[in-house]
Amino acid sequence: MKLNVGLIGFGKIGNKIFNELNQSKKVRNIYILKKKKITQNKLKVFTKEENFFKKKIDFFFITTPISLHYHFLKKVIKKKKNFFIEKPIIGNEKELNKIKNIRKLNNNIFVNYIDIYNPSFSIFKKEIKKIGKINKININIGKYQKIYKCNNINYKNLDKLPFFDWLPHPISSIIYIFKKKPAIKSIKNKFFKKGNFLFQKLKIIFHVNKLKINLSFSNFEKGPKRKITIYGKKYKLIYLSHKNYENISVTEAKASVKKFDLKNKLIFSYENKKKNIHYVVNKVLKKNKIKNNLKFNIEIMKTIFEIGKHILHK
Repeated sequence: MKLNVGLIGFGKIGNKIFNELNQSKKVRNIYILKKKKITQNKLKVFTKEENFFKKKIDFFFITTPISLHYHFLKKVIKKKKNFFIEKPIIGNEKELNKIKNIRKLNNNIFVNYIDIYNPSFSIFKKEIKKIGKINKININIGKYQKIYKCNNINYKNLDKLPFFDWLPHPISSIIYIFKKKPAIKSIKNKFFKKGNFLFQKLKIIFHVNKLKINLSFSNFEKGPKRKITIYGKKYKLIYLSHKNYENISVTEAKASVKKFDLKNKLIFSYENKKKNIHYVVNKVLKKNKIKNNLKFNIEIMKTIFEIGKHILHK
């Protein structure tokens, strides 16, 4: 059955998702809700919410700024339709507490944690069982990015701080693999400014079932970095989210997965960074009969806000 899809927001991510939806054989119509009208006549664009939500829509994609996530999340939940939302799912603890109080949810929620939708990550997760007892995990994430012009640093603008946009990725991976929220054991954080821009270097030690997980993040890196290294008794397993990371040459393999064995290491990487959204869109449109993952997303955001309180001493 072909789906009528509602796309809320038409910025950078919204455009990428639209292009995938436009090529999908599973989609009949794409209805777009955005602030300003688009001049292209072929697009079905609405600038008024009431007109947009009158359309018969089977699946929603929410790609607005974080500040508008909760507003549209509420509306879509009332429609009892499955939906995808850009990460992080909400922007503050008040909204998180309101989500936690939802007793009955008839929607399946998909949040854009791109690693867990990628076929290579599924293989990576299965491979973890073969490496023997896990001794420790190291996670390195970040890239040079001028995220935020700031005059002050406080808990009210937490959603604008560098780590808030990046850390949902590794934390979602930890909870997805171990099915448990990690406990924060220590945090070392440094903010610094270059001109009017804020940069951050952050080191966190988590524990999951007495297992030590070292996470380092910075938006002052020379190049993109998203790497998970799991040290097992038999060998270590590495997952890379960026092609040719550390100048490693990559070869094609089945299911668009890069898999190679170098000095007793198994390494997985994306086939192509441009396919990230392709994997996400196609996977969420297929999964119409699964349990909603509200609890999973609440655990991720609880961890993010705990980190924020540690950093800002709140």
